[in-house]
Order: sequence, then structure tokens, then C-alpha cells
Amino acid sequence: MPDSDEEKNSLAWQKLRQRSARAMVLVTLVYCIVVGGIMAGNRFSLKQSGQSMLVELHSIKLQYSRQQDEQLSKQIRQLDQRYRQACVDGAVLQRQGRYFLGGGIVVLLIVMHLWMRSSRKMLTLREHNGVETTYRNQMRMVLFVVVFAAVLCGILLLPDEPEYIIPKKIVSEQVPEPKTQVIVQKPKFDPPAMKEWLQNWPCFRGGLGNGIAPFEVELDPAKLKIRNEIKLPHKGFGSPVIWNGKVFLSAADSLETQTVLCIDAVRMKILWQTNVPLPALPANRKEIKGEAGLAAATVVTDGNVVASIFGSGILSGVDFDGNLLWSVALGAEENHYGYASSLAYANGTVIIQYDNAENRRLIGVDISTGKIKWTTPRTGSMSWASPVISVLNCKNAEQAVFCEILTVGEPDVIAYDPGSGKELWRVKGLFGEVAPSAVFHDGKVYAAMDGAGLFCIGTKETAENTSQFATSKQTNKPEIIWNEMPPLPDTSSPLVAEGKVILCASYGTVSCVDATSGKTLWMHDTDEGYYASPTWAAGVVWLLDRAGNLTAIKIDQNKEWDVAGTLQLSEPTAATPAFTKNSIWVRTETRLLRIGNADE
Repeated sequence: MPDSDEEKNSLAWQKLRQRSARAMVLVTLVYCIVVGGIMAGNRFSLKQSGQSMLVELHSIKLQYSRQQDEQLSKQIRQLDQRYRQACVDGAVLQRQGRYFLGGGIVVLLIVMHLWMRSSRKMLTLREHNGVETTYRNQMRMVLFVVVFAAVLCGILLLPDEPEYIIPKKIVSEQVPEPKTQVIVQKPKFDPPAMKEWLQNWPCFRGGLGNGIAPFEVELDPAKLKIRNEIKLPHKGFGSPVIWNGKVFLSAADSLETQTVLCIDAVRMKILWQTNVPLPALPANRKEIKGEAGLAAATVVTDGNVVASIFGSGILSGVDFDGNLLWSVALGAEENHYGYASSLAYANGTVIIQYDNAENRRLIGVDISTGKIKWTTPRTGSMSWASPVISVLNCKNAEQAVFCEILTVGEPDVIAYDPGSGKELWRVKGLFGEVAPSAVFHDGKVYAAMDGAGLFCIGTKETAENTSQFATSKQTNKPEIIWNEMPPLPDTSSPLVAEGKVILCASYGTVSCVDATSGKTLWMHDTDEGYYASPTWAAGVVWLLDRAGNLTAIKIDQNKEWDVAGTLQLSEPTAATPAFTKNSIWVRTETRLLRIGNADE
């Protein structure tokens, strides 16, 4: 017992401190329990509702594959948007919950420390006989709090998005290999040198496949003007492809008008247009429906052959004189928007990402002969993204090499070997109806999808001018470096340039994200949405919205939405522009435009 008034006062003060600290411990503990419970409940609810929507979405897609009804297509679009919005809302709540729960745990540890400290001081003041019992009770409470804090930390470390189970029926199975029909027999062409490949614009988003012009572009964004234009005979959303003064496009209004076009880039005149015939189809497949139409995929060329693919499933090769060399019937598209994945190329092989409703697969075809080299079944859901070939040593054209095929689709980012089609690695994280393609830049892969996030994928040792990323199969396996949730695209692909990631959403928001940390640097809302992907050329980012407004923005300074020049094309467009050394090539709904400087 205390022997003096001074000890009594000191003991009373320590009792007050101890009880106050204990009360704070209890309040903070209840706070953490509530926040943790909300997070756990939100995760469970999101998983249940997400799985339910996935099953319903898959059921409607199967109905659409049997009966291509416009109303079913709208239902699919609406349900997919609901699904992605639910995932976004849930992920935002989880992320906010992490901050609140993390703060609560920190406060809990602090007040626990204060409580234990005041309890130890009371022991030194020779409290009455109940001290040992009180101390043991305190130790039990401490143990409980520590265990519970560990559980809360486990909740804190849970990923933002739950893993959804993909219905078994939408997993691809092995299918019979389609046969190539050879129309004109020609000697096999040699692949172009990488220097020549990178001097042209041979495929979707240029020779690097990432939207960065690999050559110097001489354009003043403040002095833009439409220099030439030509009316196109048929519709299409595929981007222009350019090789040594010739522009190539695919176009089609119907199954009977599937056409590959060659246009003289100087005279702006159609040199030839080759019809790609269609084999006989079942009676119920005479009409191809869907927003993408028949000619949404961009063609690819190696300087000798132009390979194209249409929504009917016909892959073909046409030489530079307009002769149809070969065709392959891959099977009619079976999805509600239509086929839209552009073709890629590596070392004489055309790469096709054929992610339809059933029997999804990646296919490698010899561009000279049309012979199928390999076919790799793919799991997951339908996608509209294009395969991208990563190019190593891209800053030195003499040493540049094709490396990996990068594909995206629910739920994985997957890399394949271009020579064999063998899977090299995969990283899980995407969901929804994936359309934006991946981007390879400075040794890292970037992938984005509205609702899923913006992912940066790499290894701890990846760097430009090395092959570590390509050869890291086991010991240095690629993984997600960061995943953030800025305003995200559902159609347009990302652009990585000057250490920044540019994202263009279909609802009109343009975002700039730090490529190293994932931090959002700025956002800007525009009046129109974006389907076309952004491009880096002439020291600026080029944006083309759906209304036909071409905008150049600077990103080298720490300014938000620094506009360097604009041009109104006065016609809707969805195709990504192509570039030559002094021109921008834009495909609108009805025309092909060449844009240059007014004082050219």
C-alpha cells in the first residue's frame, strides 16, 4: 500500500493514465474490427455478385453465338459495364479500407504501448495485492490484441480485386487445324532487315508495336493541315500500314466486298484493290454483325506480302502487285462485337490472336506461303486486344531483335515464343472484355483495362538493351511491380514515353501516370471519348478522339494538358494514326487523310 500522500497522488495519476490508455485501446480495437469487417464483407459480396454476373454474361454470350440479335449485344455491353463498374467500386472501397485499417493498426500499436508503459509504472509504485492478477489479465488482453492485429494485417494485405472463377465452358480446347489454300505459288521471301522494318510503319502502332515512332518525325504541331485525301471504297476501322511509299488498308461493307487496298502515298491514288473471296458459309452465317464490322483489324506487311484478316475469319496474303497468294479460313468470328485483333509479325511469321467465344488460340502463319507453323490453345474469355511483339535493343536498329509475343485477355498477360508458340510466362490480374493491347517499354510490360487497373510487369533486373526479361523463365520470373487505378481505357491501348504512361478512356478522360511508381500525375476531361490509341512522334503525344479531333500534347514539362497543336478532321474516326517522316496518316469513316505542315 502507498505510504505517503505523494505516492497516493502518483498512483491515482498512473491509474487515470492507464484507464485512459486502456479505453483508447478498446475504442481503436472496435474501430479496426468494424473497418476489417466492412472490408471482408465487401470482398465477399463483390466475389459473389461478380461471379453471378460472370455466369449471366457467359450465358448471354452463348445465346448470342446461336442467335446474333442486336438486343443481346446491348445486354452484353450493359452487363459487362456493370461488372467492371462493380469491380472498380469494390476495389476503390478495398483500397480506402486499407488506408483506414492501416491507420487504425498504427494507432492501436501506439495506444497499446502507452497502456503497457503506464501499467509498468504502476507496478513500481507497489500497488495493492491485486497487482499480479491485474497484470496477468493485461497480458491476456495484450495477447488477444496482438493476434487480432495480425488478422487485420492479413485483411490489409488481401488484393483489391477477388479472383473470379471462369466458367469451364469458356476454356479453349484443341481444334482441327485449318487448311491453307494456295492461289499463286511464289518463291519464299526473305524477312526484312530490322533496320528496314523500323524505318517503315508496317503494323498496328508502328514497328515497335508500342505507339512510338522509331524514326525522326519532322512535324510542327502548331502548323497542321490536311495535305491530301482520298475517298475509300469500303468501310473499316483498321489503321493504315505504310511501306516505302505505299499505304495498305483492309476494307469491307459485306462478305462479298472484303478488300485489301494499296494506295500511292505521293499521288494519293489507289494502285490496286484485291478482293479476298469467301468460302461457302452456313445459311445462318451470311451476315456478320457487331460494332467492329468486317475490317477492324489492322493488316501487317514485311515489305513483300500484305497479310490481312477479316471478321469472317479469312486470313490472306497479297503481294505488292495485288496478287492474292494464299488464304486460310480460320472459322467465322463468334463474338458480339466482331473480330478486331490486329495482326503482328516476327521473323517471317504472322501472329494471330484468335480469342473468340469458343476455341481461342494463338496462331503462327508463314507470311510467304500461308502455311500454319504452329497453333497454341488459349484459356480464358473472349478478347479484342492485339498481340504485340517486344523488340529488344530498339535504340540500335542494327542490333534490334524480336523477342516475345505479348498477349492480354481475361485473366492473364501471357508471353509466347514467336518461333514455336510455346508459352513463356503469364501474370494474372485482368478481367472483363479486354480490348487494350499490352505495351513493352524499357524492359517492362504495361497492360490496362477499365475495372482491372493499370499494371506494370517486370522482373527485379529488367532493363533496356538486355534479354533478361525474355529469358527469365524460372529464376527471374516476371511479376506485377505495381497496379494502380487511374481513369482507364476499355478500347484504346496505353502509351509509355518520356517516363510517363498516357491513358485515353472511351468516356473522354486522358490520364498521365508516372511509369516508375504508378502515381497519377494529372487527369484531363475532354468532350469526346477515345478508341484510337495515343502515339509518340515529333516530341509530342498525338491523341485522336472519336469525333475526329487531332490533338498534340507536350509531356516533357510538369504541366497538365499542355496542348501544342490541334486539327479538326470534321469526321468521326476510331482508327489509330500511322506516321511517316513528315506526315500523319488518318483513316476516318470514309476517307484516308495525309496530314502535314501548312508550309510544307
